[in-house]
Formats: sequence, structure tokens, C-alpha cells
Amino acid sequence: MRLTPFRWIWVLCLLPLASSCSTPPQRDFADTLSMFEELRQQYDVPYSRMGFQKSPLFAFAKGKTQIVIDEAFSEGLSDAALRYVFVHELVHLKYDDPRRGYDLLKRIHQTNAKDTELMNNAFMTLLGAYGQDPEFKGFLDQVETRANHYAAQHLIDRGENPCKAIAEIEQYTGARFRFGTEDLCK
Repeated sequence: MRLTPFRWIWVLCLLPLASSCSTPPQRDFADTLSMFEELRQQYDVPYSRMGFQKSPLFAFAKGKTQIVIDEAFSEGLSDAALRYVFVHELVHLKYDDPRRGYDLLKRIHQTNAKDTELMNNAFMTLLGAYGQDPEFKGFLDQVETRANHYAAQHLIDRGENPCKAIAEIEQYTGARFRFGTEDLCK
């Protein structure tokens, strides 16, 4: 299946949230929620919700308070990789990255739109139209690098190997996603 530029951006944003194991760990849903809540408090993210759904996007932060994770993805990750994903997404909420990214896409759209039919401000429409814009790509590099640094440092502080978690996530998603961790995981 050929990915459109829009889907590539989403895949790249979500890669640190995914991973693969030949035998998925059996994780109790209550344990997953407990892990999420512990990390939410540790990273001082005010109220946030975690939702599970079938999604080709693996995991993403949405709005000011929500993280959505694909059910199979969350069940297929080791604890370390799932922690990496949770920290990564919580950092996006902590720094209001979803809103900032949406605002940037709207601004780019207002500058570049040449016809009123393109004035649809739906996030996915804007991402599809302007996801390759150099300013937006720079923004993505910045916020993904920051989120990955936090997630990697979290695992290091726990005595776990972030490179192993990243490799697991990349194996699961089939894409490379190492914003800001290239030197760490050579």
C-alpha cells in the first residue's frame, strides 16, 4: 500500500508509539490504566483521557486532554515500549503540541489558500494539504524530538534501554522514527 504524504506524516508522528513482539504480553487493562495515570501525574499533565480504538495511526495526542491508542498496538508492546509511547504522547499534551500544530496549519493555510473551497479547517484536511510545508515539518521535528527525549530519558532513569523500545516500536510500525535519538541509538 502506497502512503500519501499526509499518512507518512502521521505514521512518523506515531511511530514511537508502536512496537511489535512475537508474543504479545498479556497486560491487564487495569494495569495499563494504572501505568498511564502514574505517568500522567509524574509528567504533571493535568486531566487527560486515554481512549482505545481500532486505528491505523497506532497512537496520537488529540486536543488538550486526549490520547488515543490502537487496542492491538497497546496490547502488543512490552511494558518499556508502552511507557515510551505514553510518555511521548503525554509530553505532547503537556506542551500543547496538538493545538499549536493545528494553529500553525491554519496559519499556513490562510497564507497559501487561493480559493474559498479550500477553506475547510478540519485538521486532517489541512495536514493533507500542508503536511510537507517546511515550516510545519520543522515544527514536527521540534516537537517529536522533544517528546522522544523525554520518553528516552524516562526509560534511562528506570534502568531500561530506550533504544530497545524504539526498535520494538519501529518493528511494529514498519517505519523509522528516531527524531532526536539518532546519537543515542547508533
